[in-house]
Amino acid sequence: MTKVSVLSLYPDKATRVKYEVKSLRKAGYHVEVRKPFISSTPIRPLSLLMRYLTLFVQGLIARGSILHYSNIPDFPALALLFRRKKIVYDVRTGFATNMYFYSRSILIWKIAIGIEKLLYRKATVTVVANRYLGERAKALGAKHVVVVPNYPQKSLTVKIESDDVRRSVGVKPEDKVFLIVSVLTRLKPFETLFLKFKEVEKAVPNSKLWVIGDGADRKRLERRAAKISPNIMFLGYKQIEELGSYINASDVCLAIYGNPDPRFQQFYSQESVWKTGEYALFEKPIVALNMMPDPGIISATEDDLGSKMIEALSSDAPLLEKRTWDDSEKILLDLYKSLES
Repeated sequence: MTKVSVLSLYPDKATRVKYEVKSLRKAGYHVEVRKPFISSTPIRPLSLLMRYLTLFVQGLIARGSILHYSNIPDFPALALLFRRKKIVYDVRTGFATNMYFYSRSILIWKIAIGIEKLLYRKATVTVVANRYLGERAKALGAKHVVVVPNYPQKSLTVKIESDDVRRSVGVKPEDKVFLIVSVLTRLKPFETLFLKFKEVEKAVPNSKLWVIGDGADRKRLERRAAKISPNIMFLGYKQIEELGSYINASDVCLAIYGNPDPRFQQFYSQESVWKTGEYALFEKPIVALNMMPDPGIISATEDDLGSKMIEALSSDAPLLEKRTWDDSEKILLDLYKSLES
């Protein structure tokens, strides 16, 4: 039995890591999940430093014949440079680009891009969440790149009928419901969405906006939304068992990201964004803000988001092809079989 060591900063929270581990174990691989020894300290910067250092140590002592590192942050992955093992470098977003976004420092960007290049060249195979990340990886020196998309589990199904869901939150069957499932954070342009929804209401008076999710910015966003429209409804976090019923009860689904810079948009495509895949399972039109364009998605800018939301209500709105983690799993397992040969 081939032993695989999966290394991740937050393996218990990372959906991609959890799916990959489950798929590998189901296929008969002996998978050990290695994470930092230290979860937290009272001082946040010290806590992060200790987590990075202890994950670095885990990379040095991991016993698997295949070492699978889930990126962000990439500092601890430098331990893999000292290992003579087969290495899977699993990339869901660009480390250097994110470091620049948060620091605005060219020096930090240069250091981070240097780390990425070392890891791409060391890796036996680089696994990426979408084709744009694949192109980026090759440009930075990756030898072998495989796209394993972030497609949803097919277990996401309808448990409650649409009329019952709508009735439970005081929405009529004839109302037009726009839905967004997201972490509630300042990093996403929710205020822009709320203001554009106000424009939609003028054209489609029976519109509702369902906001599903939780996060540190929820209370502030609720206060802001209350000043804009009474039809913006915060429904809280929903477990996966009930989420499908809410998506099914909506008319149009939304995915929004805050940075219009193409260097960031490449990280967000229908292959790598979990929610677009989940929306597609229920054949809902999708309006996406600051994501890579796709024939099955209505792309929007901050200026035309309102008109695109209205456009999505038409009967001929495009639909994204249904895909599930089963498709991704096959690619992942074929890759692992090739590593064993």
